[in-house]
Amino acid sequence: MNYLRGMLSAVAGTLFALIGPTLVVIFRGITAEKATGFAMVFGGFSEAFRSRRLWILAFLFFLLLWAASRLNNKLLRAFLFWAPTILIFSITLAFVALFVYVRFRSG
Repeated sequence: MNYLRGMLSAVAGTLFALIGPTLVVIFRGITAEKATGFAMVFGGFSEAFRSRRLWILAFLFFLLLWAASRLNNKLLRAFLFWAPTILIFSITLAFVALFVYVRFRSG
C-alpha cells in the first residue's frame, strides 16, 4: 500500500504542478493569443513540460502529498491526501475526455 500511495503522490503532484500554474497562465493570456481552443491549451502544457518550475513544483507537491498519505489520523489523511488526489485525477480525466470528444467529433 505504501508503494501505491507513493506512486499516487508522484503522479498527482506532477498533475497539480502541470494543471494549476499552466491554466493560470493560459487564462491570463487568453486575450493576447491568436491560437484558440485546444491549440492554446496544449501549447501551454507542452511549454510547461520544458520548464524547471514545473518539476520543482511537482517535487514539492509530491513531498506534501506523500507526507499527508503517511498521517495516522484517518480524517486528516482523507482531507489532505485522498480528496486532492481524487480531485486532480478527476479533472485530468475530464480534460482528456473532452479532448477525445472534440477530436473525434470534429474529425
